[in-house]
Amino acid sequence: MAIKLLVSGGKNLINKFGDRTKSVIYGSGLMVLSTFVNTLTRVGLIAILARIYTKDEFGIWVAITSATAVMATSDFGIGNALRNKLAELRPKGAYGDEEGRSFFFSVLYFFIIIACLISIILFLFKDQIGYSSVFNTSNTSLKNQGVNILLGVQTIFLFGIPFGIGASMFFAYQESFWVAIQNILNGILSLIIVSLLAFFDADITITALTFFIITFLINCVGTLVFIKKRKWGMMSFKFLEILRKVKKLLFLSLTFAILQISGAFIYNATTLIATANLSLSNGAELNLVQKLYTFIITVFLSFYNPVWAGYADAINRLDWLWCRKTLNRTLQLTSLLFLTAIFIFAYKGNFFLQVLAGKSYVSNIWLFISLGLWAMFYALYSMGVAFLSATGKVLTITIATGVFALSYVHLGNILSLKYGLNGIAILSAAAFFILTLITYLQSFLIIRKNIKKI
Repeated sequence: MAIKLLVSGGKNLINKFGDRTKSVIYGSGLMVLSTFVNTLTRVGLIAILARIYTKDEFGIWVAITSATAVMATSDFGIGNALRNKLAELRPKGAYGDEEGRSFFFSVLYFFIIIACLISIILFLFKDQIGYSSVFNTSNTSLKNQGVNILLGVQTIFLFGIPFGIGASMFFAYQESFWVAIQNILNGILSLIIVSLLAFFDADITITALTFFIITFLINCVGTLVFIKKRKWGMMSFKFLEILRKVKKLLFLSLTFAILQISGAFIYNATTLIATANLSLSNGAELNLVQKLYTFIITVFLSFYNPVWAGYADAINRLDWLWCRKTLNRTLQLTSLLFLTAIFIFAYKGNFFLQVLAGKSYVSNIWLFISLGLWAMFYALYSMGVAFLSATGKVLTITIATGVFALSYVHLGNILSLKYGLNGIAILSAAAFFILTLITYLQSFLIIRKNIKKI
């Protein structure tokens, strides 16, 4: 009886919201569920790999996943630019659908060509790029394995941009269900297949490359499903027309690209600085403490794309009051959630760390606190950027994030050598604190300016 009343009360509460808010809640709920399942499988995967492989081998894994996370979040900005364009064209009926198809396939063909060219360059100049400097170890074999994995994964991600681009375009059509299915499949298959490889003593190179190939293949399937649901036939290859379409997205795309790469670099560079300046085992320790917060970040940022879609709809309908209310609620909810997490991990962090990776991993309270602040400010920054991305006004925050990215390694090198892991963590927290201030100041100024026009 109590459960029925609770469900009934929940439905009545949701029915009081407008269609846009209900759509955001539904989409966010699906994404939170799928991300939670995906995150649980990642926890299981890390727990298995940390126990089966040596600390240095696991250090290779975390260095690779940190380095490739920068690439994983970057599609040269074309994903966000194309998504904004499809959301803009969606209400325009048959004309909008045909234009959307033209933009979609132009982007797909263009980036197949780009992926081929960049992959060739990476392999030709691999010795000049200096991949081995990422891995601070005297074990030459491990260092060579790390270089081979980086090269392979870079190629996978480059081709993953065009072949997987449809997987994220579902958000432009408020079809979060299909993205949720992809996330769940990705997590479950990765856990099963990679765990089996580890149990049967597969080389770390094979294990790591398989992990990324699984994601690539699932995203490819997602793109095919997206095209089929739109009932789009393949577009003929007309090079000049492709260039014209891509050119229309170019400025916004490049702005998004710099923002994505810079933000992802600052987010992930902590581990890379630790593995390069201190040791692979230090990098593993820092990365695992980060992982405790990253699990929360990952689930929480499931709200990002559905909320972005809500902002885009509200902006097109000049509903700036909805934007202000949603931004305020996001700010409050995010702060409350992460302050609670910091309190828990400050006192019980090592317990969770050892549950995750084993008794050999122990860290200090200040690392848990400083990385907790890093996590909170990164989450706030990301949710604020969702609003700015929906408006298309991302130049200011892009410049600010780019400046921090350019100076981050230099500052990280100094602080890591002087203060160790705590120095890197404090730098990361400070960087995202300043970026968060810039993001919300700009966001509320935009909202305030447009409310006055109504």
